[in-house]
Amino acid sequence: MQLDLLRLYSNCQRVIGVRTGNPAAVEPLWTQVEHGFRAVLDRTFPIAHAADAHRYLEDDSNVGRVALTLEPEDWEA
Repeated sequence: MQLDLLRLYSNCQRVIGVRTGNPAAVEPLWTQVEHGFRAVLDRTFPIAHAADAHRYLEDDSNVGRVALTLEPEDWEA
């Protein structure tokens, strides 16, 4: 199996390793891979708090994506 690094980079994706004791133990994971993954949303921040979102990412506290919301009220600090 070949890995398209340009596609990974362009889509801001990561490769995360999985260690298991045997192939049967990882079979459910590969079934999910075949059906596609959806990104996990960890937390949202209003756009006015983009600096807080950035700090949150720098702290490496997130488990999933961090998104900025863009509703009219989200622009007010």
